[in-house]
Amino acid sequence: MTAESLRIHLADVSCPLDVASLFGRPGPLVVEIGFGNGIFFRDLAREHPDWNIIGAEIAAASLTRGLGMIRREELDHVRLYCGDGHFVLRGLVAPRSLHRLYVNFPDPWPKEKHQEKRLLQAPFFRLLASRLEPGTGEFWFTSDHEEYFEFSVREAESTGLFEIERGVPPEQALRTKYAQRWQQEHKTIHHAVFRPRTADVDGVPGPPLEVDMPHARLVGDLASIDRFEKQTFRENDGTIVLLECARELGGERLLIPAIVDEPDLRQDLLIEVRRAGSGKIYVELLAFGRPANTPLVQRAVECVAEWLRAQGMKDVTDAG
Repeated sequence: MTAESLRIHLADVSCPLDVASLFGRPGPLVVEIGFGNGIFFRDLAREHPDWNIIGAEIAAASLTRGLGMIRREELDHVRLYCGDGHFVLRGLVAPRSLHRLYVNFPDPWPKEKHQEKRLLQAPFFRLLASRLEPGTGEFWFTSDHEEYFEFSVREAESTGLFEIERGVPPEQALRTKYAQRWQQEHKTIHHAVFRPRTADVDGVPGPPLEVDMPHARLVGDLASIDRFEKQTFRENDGTIVLLECARELGGERLLIPAIVDEPDLRQDLLIEVRRAGSGKIYVELLAFGRPANTPLVQRAVECVAEWLRAQGMKDVTDAG
């Protein structure tokens, strides 16, 4: 197993996931959002070798530690994704396919002005209800923060979609770094299991993905371009930021790093502008970061092409 083979890259998978293809076998799909140091998913994988487990974590350092742990433990039924947990449910998990979701000790965002950043709110629970298996799917939530725990329960209740059972935290959750700290401080640890009331929940669509890789073909004087300023484009479905433009030493090749920020999906791109042997100038998305090819990614490449047109270049068809 290599670290890259254990990591989910959006460019390499379908949305939603083909779970059997990703893991090389069928099996119950289980997700942990916010795996931290990986102790919980490690123990879960040891105890349930028949489960296919995805861990989601937004911190790159946690991802690196988690990948190392998977390799050392030879947990070939675990895959990790670095990014927003909400996107995992929306984009990667198919409707009615999730056997279990775990969230342990999430950031409670205790200040009132920050509470909109909390994961466990009514829209999340409506999405989750559409993703859990009918009759068997469950969400297990453990927290040391009483106010956030009660807030989350109220948010789930407000949807009318869940039966909620409070109880004792699972043993695996009590072995994590945060659980051990809170137990040493004699804090109460709260736990609940959420089960959908009905299987009749409309599926929430994932992100649309494009088939063709974005590109443009232009003609003009690439060597004459010597100025570039950071540019921001606000679209209906997100924001595109073209950060800078670097010219390859000794050649007519430009590299433009960009950020595409969509709902619960932020991607770093590298867009190349190069002169081909035919003399035409190609504007293309490089494989750096292996991004998902969403409509906004397509639009980012077009934004670079529009900037080049403003510098005097023309489309191949216009130039004749």
